[in-house]
Formats: sequence, C-alpha cells, structure tokens
Amino acid sequence: MGNIRSKSRMKKVITLLTALILIPSGLMILSASSINCAETEAQVPSYSIGDWWKYRFNETATWGMNGNITMKVIGESMVTVSNTEYNCYEAEITGGGEAIAPFPYLPATWTMIGKEYWQKSDLAPVKSDSVIEWDITLESFTKMKVIMNATYSPPFNNSDFPLTVGKTWSIITNENTTTKVIMDSTEISDITETVEMNYNFEVLGTEIITVVGGTFDTIVVKGIEQETGHIEYYYPPEVLNFVKSLHYDVEDTLIQSLELIEYKLHHEIPFDYTLIIILAVVIFIIIVIAIIYFMRGKKTPTPSS
Repeated sequence: MGNIRSKSRMKKVITLLTALILIPSGLMILSASSINCAETEAQVPSYSIGDWWKYRFNETATWGMNGNITMKVIGESMVTVSNTEYNCYEAEITGGGEAIAPFPYLPATWTMIGKEYWQKSDLAPVKSDSVIEWDITLESFTKMKVIMNATYSPPFNNSDFPLTVGKTWSIITNENTTTKVIMDSTEISDITETVEMNYNFEVLGTEIITVVGGTFDTIVVKGIEQETGHIEYYYPPEVLNFVKSLHYDVEDTLIQSLELIEYKLHHEIPFDYTLIIILAVVIFIIIVIAIIYFMRGKKTPTPSS
C-alpha cells in the first residue's frame, strides 16, 4: 500500500515538475505575443545624446547624388519659428559621396554638414540648416557650395505618434527656405521662398523588410502630397528611427531613398521585470509543493489494528 501511495505521489511530483517546465514556456510565448502586438503600434521614442543612424543615400531629382548620411543626436534646444517656441532634439547631419548624372559638372564629389531640430513631443521637423559642397574639376571653377536654411510652421508632423495600423492624419505646413549658391567665392544666387505643403498620411500596416543594416519588423507609413508626389517610410520601434525612406514624384518615379546601414543607441530601453517576478514566484511555489510531497512520501504508514 505504501508503495502505491509512493508511486501516486511520485506521479504528482512529475506532473508538478512538468508544469515547472511548461509554465515558463507558456509565459515566454505570451511575452512573444505581446512583443508582436507591440510592433503594430509605436509610441513616440525618447532619444539620448549620442544616438546615431547611418544611411545609404540616393537622390536623382536635382544633382544626382549618392553616398552616406549620418544623423546623430547631440543635444536639446529651444527653437523659435514664427514667434512660437518649440522644445527640440538637436541632431547633427553629416554625409558625403559622389554626384552622378544628371549633375551637369561631372566628375564631382560632395560633402554635407548641417543640423536639424525635431520637436520632442512628436519628432516633427521644426528647422534645418545645411551646407553642401561639391568639388568639381573644371577650368572655370573648382567648388560649388549650397547653403540651405528651412523652417516649418507649424512643425511638419510626418509621424503622428502613437502609430497604429489604419491611423490617418493630415498636415498643412509652410516650408520657408533660403538657398544660397556660391561658386568658389562668388555668390551667384540667393533665393527665399515659402511653399505650402499639404500631406495626407496613413499607417498602411506592418512589413518585414531587409536593408543593409539588418532585417526588421516595421510599421509602414505613406504620405501623399498632390503637388509633389508621395513618401513612404518603414519604422521599427526598437530602432527609434526609420530604416527605409522612399520619395516618389507625381509620376510615381523614385527620386530619393534612404536605407539604414547601421545605428547605435546610447540609452537603455526600460526592461519589464514583471514576467521574471511572476516566473520566480511560480517556480518557488512548485518547488515548495514538490518538497512537501516528498516529505509526506517518506513517512511510514501507520499499521492498521
């Protein structure tokens, strides 16, 4: 009889130990499901000084440029546009590469340095300043410099966080630009203009894409502007920035693209310890129950009278 009881208790212990293995697996599956669900929604990211993203860049609409561009968060600052003050991330933009046709002065190489200011609450571009220089081998001149300054009033909200599948929004903003062109040391043009941009955005869905920097589960956003064409970008929440951006003209011809090469985040993503705590408690309870069953199994059965 004691043998039977012993075997019965042993079966229960084995059942408990099996649960000890299966419960963590179930929790991990639940956790994985939560991650997949999270990838269909993206909250506004928080940047740290030192975060950077490097992209492969290609442009065919104006000067036919290709090369690399790096965006690096270097600080925070208050920016005033049209008498309104915005709390912004300050990002340094650097890059360089070659100019290909239809650039009229081949061969040429280009370098760029500038700054962009993104509103902290939604990452909407507020202001940008950039200088692009071309080294050109011609008898008439050897360098061309383009100095561009732009502001957006209101900020150009191309990412209306949180991003959820099916979400739509519209933005009307004035892009105020000043562009100077200098050949060697001679300024040949200085143009200031204001253009109204009217975009309709939609979060189309999710898509797994592969770029130079890796494979990512992304949220796909499309923005249409009737006068200039449309843009598409692919955003994985863990990267805190897009990994691919495509700009098409009104004839649906690709005129500019950016594709992530590599990136580095200098902040720690908050870790949720809830799962570990629950798992530890479950394991502790199962071990205690298993010990109790073992201790009871060792007791000598009382002889019947």
